[in-house]
Amino acid sequence: MDAPALTADGNRGLLVRSSISIDDPRENEVLVRITHCGLCRSDLNRIRIQGADPNPPAVPGHEIVGEVVQLGSGVSELSVGTRVGIGWQSGSCGRCEWCSQGQEHLCAGQEETCIGRPGGFATHIKVQSRFAIPVPEGLDSAHAAPLLCAGITVFSPIVRHVPHAGPRTAVVGIGGLGHLALQFLRAMGCRPDAFSTSPSKEIDALGFGAESFFCLEDRKTMGRMIPGYDFILSTSPGISDVTDLLRILRPRGILSVVGLPPANVTFAADELVGFQKTIEGSPVGSPERITEMFRFALAQGVKPKIESFPMTDANKALERLAAKQIRYRGVLIQDLDAA
Repeated sequence: MDAPALTADGNRGLLVRSSISIDDPRENEVLVRITHCGLCRSDLNRIRIQGADPNPPAVPGHEIVGEVVQLGSGVSELSVGTRVGIGWQSGSCGRCEWCSQGQEHLCAGQEETCIGRPGGFATHIKVQSRFAIPVPEGLDSAHAAPLLCAGITVFSPIVRHVPHAGPRTAVVGIGGLGHLALQFLRAMGCRPDAFSTSPSKEIDALGFGAESFFCLEDRKTMGRMIPGYDFILSTSPGISDVTDLLRILRPRGILSVVGLPPANVTFAADELVGFQKTIEGSPVGSPERITEMFRFALAQGVKPKIESFPMTDANKALERLAAKQIRYRGVLIQDLDAA
């Protein structure tokens, strides 16, 4: 089938309307009609950095919600009409040690949703059925979409560490990821502190569940802080030197970095070695973890603060994203098939 889509024009840094060809689903695949797709800064980077003649054409988007419209012959766990979410991954090898342990997000042979295949800025997408995650009834599609990247990126390290590390937690960077991290932590019984370079976000951060707010630019206050946190989640892509964050961790504390800075991460080794502290990176999460996150978000009322746009206005939405004017997550609503 031919499906309307928005393709990156690398020369202009814009999206242009086009059409993509999608074959019938293979045995373990499903075809999904897309109704919603979240916006991520990685989409913006892909559009503006990719060359003018990518192969295959770059169709961004990896926070997808839609409805199954066709099943491969071997798919039994889903039905036509099932509402599903598709995140960063569209497939994995299914055979390696990580896939066999239910940690498909660590598979070296994983297939990214919008790299090497068309993504969610289109009317349809085809993926391995395991990576089409049923969205529970009661969870709004526009709110579910950002959970598939921003949400799972912060939920995974939080549930992996917080029950063991302790309740003294902090979130660095109050943006698309950080505002969800505060909500998840609060829902888990923590009283997280928020750190940001934007003092204007203090009221929002407190509303999302932060106990206290600290400005990273306030060097006097930062300099007076003592090691007080068991777990710090850094969502900010603007922090490459994490020495100050390590310094305010308690002994055996964990710093989880999910915001990818453009430069290599640096730190003072004495903070790491002297007090048995840990720095880790964390990607997204497995299908099983996404299912867990959906259920938790629905039960606890965790949802992103969103701004919605028709998909045909994607360039306008990307302009606002580039200017950091969206608080806190943009979502495209399908209208390509009506245009």
